[in-house]
Amino acid sequence: MIRNFFELITTFRDLSYNKIKSNVDSWSLRHLNELYSLDISGNKFKYFRLIFEDLLRKKLRVIKLANTDATVDEIEKSIEIQVPRCYGEGTHVEGVRPSCNYDFNFSRLNWTKLPKVLRIYGQHLQNLDLSNNNLTNICEIPWATFAENLEMTDFSWNNIKILTATCFKGLKRLTNILMQGNSLVEIKKESFFYTPLLKHIRSTRLYLCCMVPASIQTCYPLRKYDGLSTCDGLLSHVTLQMYIWLVGCIAFIGNIAVFTLHIKSIKTKKNPVPIFLIANLAISDFIVANYLLIIAIGDRFYSHYNFAVESEHWLRSIPCLLACFICCAASLMSVFMMLIISIDRYVCIVYPFSERKLTVKSAFLLVACCWLFSIIFVGIPVMYSVGADGDNRLHGYSSICMASNVSNPYFKWWITAFTLITIICWIITCILYGKMLSSIRQSSRNVRKSKSISKDKRIAIRLFLILVTDLISWIPYYIVFMHVLSTSHSVDMIALQFTIIFALPINSAVNPCLYTLSSQSLINKINRIGGVFQGALKLIRNSMQSSEDLSDLSANNNRMKPHTKTTHVFRRYNTRASINIGRNMSSKI
Repeated sequence: MIRNFFELITTFRDLSYNKIKSNVDSWSLRHLNELYSLDISGNKFKYFRLIFEDLLRKKLRVIKLANTDATVDEIEKSIEIQVPRCYGEGTHVEGVRPSCNYDFNFSRLNWTKLPKVLRIYGQHLQNLDLSNNNLTNICEIPWATFAENLEMTDFSWNNIKILTATCFKGLKRLTNILMQGNSLVEIKKESFFYTPLLKHIRSTRLYLCCMVPASIQTCYPLRKYDGLSTCDGLLSHVTLQMYIWLVGCIAFIGNIAVFTLHIKSIKTKKNPVPIFLIANLAISDFIVANYLLIIAIGDRFYSHYNFAVESEHWLRSIPCLLACFICCAASLMSVFMMLIISIDRYVCIVYPFSERKLTVKSAFLLVACCWLFSIIFVGIPVMYSVGADGDNRLHGYSSICMASNVSNPYFKWWITAFTLITIICWIITCILYGKMLSSIRQSSRNVRKSKSISKDKRIAIRLFLILVTDLISWIPYYIVFMHVLSTSHSVDMIALQFTIIFALPINSAVNPCLYTLSSQSLINKINRIGGVFQGALKLIRNSMQSSEDLSDLSANNNRMKPHTKTTHVFRRYNTRASINIGRNMSSKI
């Protein structure tokens, strides 16, 4: 029945995905003389020799063998025939085919090499579809020697990593190249410069469009100049470069200072647990600072090169993988430390007489477990990203090496788990801080001493500032990520990466200031230093006032001296006159 059906076919062209398993060689093909296009994709044919030998000599021009069992050896055996002489469309010669322009679709065949028979038909190839195979190096094929008339070629979703300078040289009629789904690690600037009619290029390799000639009309993906990176630099804006250097240096120096000061004071404190926890928080923030400095140094290094050409080398490099690992692990550990610190402060403030407070040993074990979890949780996807293509690594094509590959379903689930863990930690931390503030308010009502009330207010303000500043740095990330999860078709990766590079690292620079500058011991030291300065200023002010009083007194004395002398002479005169009067009166008596 199948044979009779095929004998009646004259214009039917699409037989794809019909689960046909019969032997094509057994069918009669004498009634298919007018067949122009044949699509037998998705069927389990094994032999093609008879159909190709007969129909290719007639009018068959389009052959589609996608997703069949056709192997390279079978194709070479089936269509290894001489191409008949070809004349123009207006020529009618019996037995001679007019205009030989072939379209071959060899997609989804898992080929690792091209059949040599293509060189026989190469001069007459117009469209060639080799997508969804396992081709690795298409540039080793001398296309110009046999496919000079090729107009469109599809190499999408293969394993192509290299495009040499002369890869497409000599393809004078080539207008379209499709190369989506290939990593294209190494690309030469001249790869597309020897195809004068090339107008359209489509790929998934970022920065590819930075290397195409100006004659290209459409190129995808077109690099946006308002993103984090451009064709010339890893970091696109001077303000972004200055911001990363500034925040990185502040976090680097500040956390070293916090760690050093707190480690020295552990032995002198009666309760060293808070000091130990803050020191570990400083370590995690210090690691985040190193991430920023790695990105900043990488930007300076690639500023001397064309970043578009070297971008894939940077994304596959050890510094980029290390930056991705330490940023994710340290950010997660920073949230864990905030949770542990809030638990310790909650027990100390709400239950001051409890015997279940954190000891140095228990705090050490808890912190060690959190570090181990963070390293393993982040290390596994990073290890799978070593040497992987952009679609199969955690940071994808992110130039700042941040975990942002939500196009891969496995990494998307990992990023979702990472986000949920941090959200749960922040919710618990907020609840504990709320209960602490309530307990402080209640104790302030019970104890009517002004010093206690002012101390509770200081603690409450400090806790409130710590909570608010840390949440401010994470909330933008949560908002953008929730938008990413809710959007299935378009993902604003620029917004996500800007949020990551701007919002999250600022937490590492703010924490040293809040936990050190707002501590009561440092405030007391500042007050003492301020008291010394106030005393010195008061002493200087008093000395200046005394000098002014002395000068005024001397001036007054100088003005009073003539009057004093006259009064003194007048008094001497009156005394002498009274003495003379007395003598006269005594003589008279």
